[in-house]
Amino acid sequence: MHEKDARRLHEETLVIDAHNDSIVALIRRGNLRLDGAQRPDDAEREGAVAYLRQYIRPLGEGIQLDIGKMRQGGLNAAFFAVDCTRPWGNHLLYLMDALGYFLGEIEEFGADILIAHSASDIERAHAENKLAAILAVE
Repeated sequence: MHEKDARRLHEETLVIDAHNDSIVALIRRGNLRLDGAQRPDDAEREGAVAYLRQYIRPLGEGIQLDIGKMRQGGLNAAFFAVDCTRPWGNHLLYLMDALGYFLGEIEEFGADILIAHSASDIERAHAENKLAAILAVE
């Protein structure tokens, strides 16, 4: 297949990333925003994920996906997972903290991304030139 044909196929197809750990990674790397930028109020956002897992230094490096990376890679949707196997008896607290953080990001960047609850939500996001986030728990 020629590069031009491959590019056309990629652009005409809904492309979905089946797994990423960006929700927790955004928090652990200094409460980054979904656009990859550092939050000015990051010290006020410390919660269960940051407390139980600690921050990764240097902050800001190693994010698998954010809005810019999704657009650059031609992704239309992605499964954003929260791995709850490491919080040692605090699984629900950890999940709710991570989910609350991510939902706040989705609200802030609602012009770019939405939560998809169904295939029709993914199709709607695509029609509106938005990205779709599918939530997953591990």
